[in-house]
Formats: sequence, C-alpha cells, structure tokens
Amino acid sequence: EAEDFNNLSIDLDKKGYIVLEDLVRFLNMETGTFFRNRDLFTIFKRLSNNSSKVNFKDFIHNFYA
Repeated sequence: EAEDFNNLSIDLDKKGYIVLEDLVRFLNMETGTFFRNRDLFTIFKRLSNNSSKVNFKDFIHNFYA
C-alpha cells in the first residue's frame, strides 16, 4: 500500500486474476530484466497454490502470510 501497488499494476488485461504471464510481464517491466515463463514457473506455482491462475487478493495475501 505504501508503494501504491494495486491489481492494475499486474493485471493489465483486467481479468480479475493473475496468470504466470502477468507475473513475468510485470517483473520484466518493473525491474528492467528479462525473465521467461520457465524462470518464474516454480515461484508462481507456489504463490498460486499449484493453480494456473490466482485472484489478486490471494496473490497478495501470500506475501503477508
């Protein structure tokens, strides 16, 4: 919240949930790096509880749990 981060920062397509491609795109844009899906697959699976998508609220909750 202090960084004014919200779901629109990562869910650019306004789907209401986040998929691996959203995480990759967000990190590449914000950090200026070049990650591929395979680079972040394991991290995303852990954050999404082995699902192919996760809603924003659950995704953020994983960082504060």
